[in-house]
Formats: sequence, C-alpha cells, structure tokens
Amino acid sequence: MKTALKNLPIGFLFLLLVACQPQDSAEAKKQQLEKYREEMAGLKLKIRELEHSLKNDSLNENVNGSKTLVKIQEMQAGRFEHFIEVVGAVEAVREAWISPETGGQIRQILVKEGDRVRVDQALARLNSDVTENSIAEIKTQLELASVVFKKQSSLWEQNIGSEIEYLQAKSTKESLESRLKTMEAQQKMSLITAPVNGIVEEVMQKEGELAAPGMMLMRIINLDEMYVKTDIAESHLPSLRMNEEVSVRFPTWPELEFQPPIHRIGSAIDGLNRTVQVSVKVKNTPDHKLRPNLLAQLRFLDFESDSALVVPSICIKQDIHGPYLYCLQQDPDGLRAKKVYISTGMVYQNQTMITSGLKPGDKVIVEGYNLVTDQSEVRL
Repeated sequence: MKTALKNLPIGFLFLLLVACQPQDSAEAKKQQLEKYREEMAGLKLKIRELEHSLKNDSLNENVNGSKTLVKIQEMQAGRFEHFIEVVGAVEAVREAWISPETGGQIRQILVKEGDRVRVDQALARLNSDVTENSIAEIKTQLELASVVFKKQSSLWEQNIGSEIEYLQAKSTKESLESRLKTMEAQQKMSLITAPVNGIVEEVMQKEGELAAPGMMLMRIINLDEMYVKTDIAESHLPSLRMNEEVSVRFPTWPELEFQPPIHRIGSAIDGLNRTVQVSVKVKNTPDHKLRPNLLAQLRFLDFESDSALVVPSICIKQDIHGPYLYCLQQDPDGLRAKKVYISTGMVYQNQTMITSGLKPGDKVIVEGYNLVTDQSEVRL
C-alpha cells in the first residue's frame, strides 16, 4: 500500500488529504459561539436581578426607618410685593413733522439731517416771487391812497368837498392796508421755521421739488424728555393709580433705571386686545441714550403686604384635595414630615404667598420634599 501511494502524483495526494480532513471545525466554532451567547444572556439576567435587588434594598431601607436628609425654612411674617411686568416703547414728548402752510417750489433747504435746530430757526424757503411782486404793487397803491385820503381829510375838516369822496378815500386806503398784511403773512409762510428745539432726524424732499400743505418736508425730534408707553390688560385697571411710581428699565441699557410716576392712564379700552394705554414721562440722560421706539420694561406694583408668609413655589404640591406641602413635625421618637394642606395667594418670582394653613414658626421642608411622604422620618 505504501508503495502504491508513493507512485501517485503529488497533486492527487494533496486533494486526497483535503478530502480526508475533519469537517467539524466550522461546526465547533458555531457551537462555541452559541455557548458564549448563552453565558452572556445569563450574565445580563444576573445583572438585572442584582440591580432590582439593590433597588428593593434601598426602598426597604427607607420603609424600615432610614431618615431622609431635608432642609427647612421657618415661617416668619415679612414683606411681599407683587408687580405687573409689561413691555413698552419710548416716544419723544416733543416731535414735529414739518409741512409747509402754503404750496410752492422749494427754493432752498437750510438744514441737513443730524443738525440741531432751535425754535423759529429757518429750515427752508419756498419760491415767493409772485407774492413779493404783489406786495411791491400794493405798497405803491397804498402810498397814493394814503396821500389822497390825507387831502380828502383836510378838505373834509374845512367843510370842502362831499362826504362820499372822503369815505371812498378812507375805504381805499384801509382796503390796501388789509391786502398788504395778507400778502406779508403769505410771504412769511414761504419761510419754514422750526416749531421746537431738537435734531433734524429726516429730510423728505429736495430743493426744486414742489411742496404743499400736508406733504411732509422734514422731521424734528427733541430728545430731552421722553414718554414710555405700554398697554396693560383691563383686568389690572383697579391696581393702577395716577402719580404712583413705576420702575422702568431698558434691555439695551441695563444700568439705567428710572422711577417716574404714572403720567397718564388711557380713557378708553382697546376693543381688540382689551388693554388700556399707560404712559410715564422721564428725563433723558445727558448723552441722550433714550431714543424713540427703544424697548422698555415696566413694573407696576399692584399688591403689597408687610405680614405675609411666603414659601418657594416649587415646594408646593397638588393632589385631589388641593395644594399642600411638608412641614417638620417633632415626635418623641424623632423628626417626621407632616403633610399640610394650604391656600395660596399671589405668586411672584417663584415665591408664593400662603393665605391659610401655615402660621409663623412653622418649619417648611424646602429641600428633600420630593423624597418624603406623610409621617416619614427625616433628619436635618
């Protein structure tokens, strides 16, 4: 047999060897993998059992008398204030939209945007050639009429001439004087002046364009004094009182705070949003930080008490019987948490006023309140 194998080709011997190799190598790997998976599943199950056991042990410890660590706040009557907080906007007290009193072509604009102007300073001139010519003509006629009237008066005093001639001369003179005043007033309208002290914020028209009454020529703003206006719900009207101080702050300028009195409470309620407009008046800073339409935050005091009991709002819980919290109770065998039902009042900045259920000296649990139940043992 050995001699026969020696005589076979080498390639054939290799194929024969591979064919005779055991086929269970892959199967063994699969079996080993299944074994590992079973072991892993067993380990996961043991981990879950241990976690559940630890959780039960923790619960049992609490039930069996482990004391929960808490922090308390002793109730003392003190001051409590409630504010209405709203958003408003700044508006200039003195602001003028300039429009000419008469029509005409703009001959000259005497200021530019950003210029500071004072009352009665010339801002622009309109073309007044026709008016000036009419004034010159009337003045000439008035000179003649004055001379005629003077002579007629002299003659009338001497009883010379008729009364009708004297009255005609007088009427002509007075009529021309009236016409002259009218034309001079019309000529004055061609010079547009500033009605207030302020800054030229905007110039809407240019030289050579046609101006007309009602057509805006420029805008002037005085920044020395400002209104801060806001809209407040009609439900807060009973809390608003004239001349009561209001806190005004500005998100753009956090360092600025004013305490002006209420300047005006609107006489009508907006039918769409059921609000009433309230305004205060403030003096601007020397560098004019307050500008029209600047956002403002206003706080109106609508409730205050000097003998209020106040607790953090987060401590208060609710069940079917109403709001409650936990107080500290001293028993012969130690400290316990006691469930106390309360009545609440106003809430401001996460502080709630308690109207009933507590009295001065009661100790309210303010930390650890989520870990206790009624009559559970606690420690400070």
